[in-house]
Amino acid sequence: MTGLTFRRATAEDRDTLAELHSRVWQTVMAELAPPEALARLDEAHRRKQWARVLAEPRQDECVLLAERDGRAVAMGAAGSPLHPAFEGRGELRAIDVDGACQRQGIGRQLIGRLAQHLIQCGYDRIGLSVVEGNLPAIAFYEALGGRIVGHYTDLGPIWKSQDLVMAWDERDDVLRLAAC
Repeated sequence: MTGLTFRRATAEDRDTLAELHSRVWQTVMAELAPPEALARLDEAHRRKQWARVLAEPRQDECVLLAERDGRAVAMGAAGSPLHPAFEGRGELRAIDVDGACQRQGIGRQLIGRLAQHLIQCGYDRIGLSVVEGNLPAIAFYEALGGRIVGHYTDLGPIWKSQDLVMAWDERDDVLRLAAC
């Protein structure tokens, strides 16, 4: 992939992360989230969210930005679990790939790098949450070896979504994920 780079996001990337995260989330959730959530979880909300995350990172947190020829095309985060439903697994969060750049291996590479980070932080099991009904994402994670191991209600700041927990619990599966 010509011109594709991955790097850790910094506080200066707040606006870039907010725009990309908002745009991808709005597209993916258009049929899944209620209109109020779509209206309120906008770019301004995401800007505040990313400013806070980047200014005060949690222990073991890593936020990556993928750029192609200087333009942000994907982003993701990983770190210690934010919800008990992860049962101590390292958590992959906010995996977003620009719609025009999907099916080019960028998401796989992004997840692989985040999984490497979690392994380096001592996690031997990895999980993520995905909104029930987000069939393309579920299929993507299953293709990477993830399996549904539970569910929970994400209380979120605005919308209570029903989420599935997908996991890689076997050492070989985690290592394969990190090799993506």
